[in-house]
Amino acid sequence: MFTLFITGLSMKPLVMTLILVGVVAILSVARPVGAASFMAISAPLTSTKVSDGVHVVYSGSDDVAWVNIYLDGHFAKSASGNFGNYLFDSTLVGDGNHTVKVVGHNYPGNTVVGDSSITIDVENVASNIVDPQTTSCTAANMADNPTISDTAAANLVNVTQQSKVENNAFGTANVNTAANDYCGNGNCSTQAYANQLAGFHAPWRSSPIMSRVDGHCEALGAHPTTAQIMQWAAFKWGFSPTVVYAEGTNDGKWDMASAGDCDSTGHNCCSVGIGQIAYCNNDKHPQHAIQGLNTGSAGHLLPKENTCFNLDLFTAFIYRNYHSATCAQGNLRLALAQWLSPSLCSTVHYSDTMCNSIATHDWQHRFFSDQTVPY
Repeated sequence: MFTLFITGLSMKPLVMTLILVGVVAILSVARPVGAASFMAISAPLTSTKVSDGVHVVYSGSDDVAWVNIYLDGHFAKSASGNFGNYLFDSTLVGDGNHTVKVVGHNYPGNTVVGDSSITIDVENVASNIVDPQTTSCTAANMADNPTISDTAAANLVNVTQQSKVENNAFGTANVNTAANDYCGNGNCSTQAYANQLAGFHAPWRSSPIMSRVDGHCEALGAHPTTAQIMQWAAFKWGFSPTVVYAEGTNDGKWDMASAGDCDSTGHNCCSVGIGQIAYCNNDKHPQHAIQGLNTGSAGHLLPKENTCFNLDLFTAFIYRNYHSATCAQGNLRLALAQWLSPSLCSTVHYSDTMCNSIATHDWQHRFFSDQTVPY
């Protein structure tokens, strides 16, 4: 899944932020009113070497109504307005040169106003890459621990620091704070939340596993970090927290504002949050939504509003796959592959990447400035 983050700006002259491997640079770009039509990329410089992520900062003339963004010739994202930035995640592509192109459009008739391209040289950290056949997905104590209650799981959680996302590296700290604090702020004890859960549980009445998914992490106390919520979900379902850390790293980028599985125009994205929970359908993904979460259902917003529910549900599905009477029984690598597609009985790039993360703890480099994250 390819996840994008777009940060809007609203002032002239523009003040735009470039985040490059932990370095923040502030660029001031004046856009003259009434100037000739144009589309331009102001950062980074072409042929810049990157690892991890870099924001490609773009702006256009006032007649640009929206932009389409392409990565190596393939459509990646559509965004409204004539300026913003696109997070190019180099960990999702191979080393070498990659091209990002921004095309500005106007109404009527989808007129192309202008375009601009930049070449980025990816050089990721080789030490984070291991043989997928020798990773910790097969290590002891990864997936065979007993399931426990919400409260008991909270009692096992280690205190952790905040990630770069929570410290606003991508401009989404407020979204993550609200979702992480959802239960701590009392929302999970309301009748409205009970009604949402009832709506989600209704189609799962015959499933003892899904009936336990509730997002009730109040025992974590006020202001839990994302890593603490990940630990809570993992302990509840008998997994090592590294499994959930890897999901956050490779799927939702540790960000509750993450959106994926968009429609053919790049809008109406139907996977949400750190676990990339499927909560709606669109033309590219017509049978996508998890039961009880589709648009119009009472439980629809649960995985978007509450980090604890989002990760509780992700981990419950991995538990369900791992303990099923299918090819994934007792095989964590296949249980992860079936999160991508329930019918898979062979490993795929997604599951291998997850296992690589578990082996290398690459979330520490990518989201914690190489600090050790307890688990």
